Amino acid sequence: MKLKDKTVIVTGASRGLGEACSKALVQKGARVFGLARSLNKLNKIQHQI
Repeated sequence: MKLKDKTVIVTGASRGLGEACSKALVQKGARVFGLARSLNKLNKIQHQI
């Protein structure tokens, strides 16, 4: 699947499977918009990727 320059929305992006998917999608070249209940955790993940 070609993901370079695609936009992806990930729910639950601040932990668990959502976090793992977000990281994998970014590595494949996708732009990820993460949604989560915890803004602090989401910001931490954003800085990691």
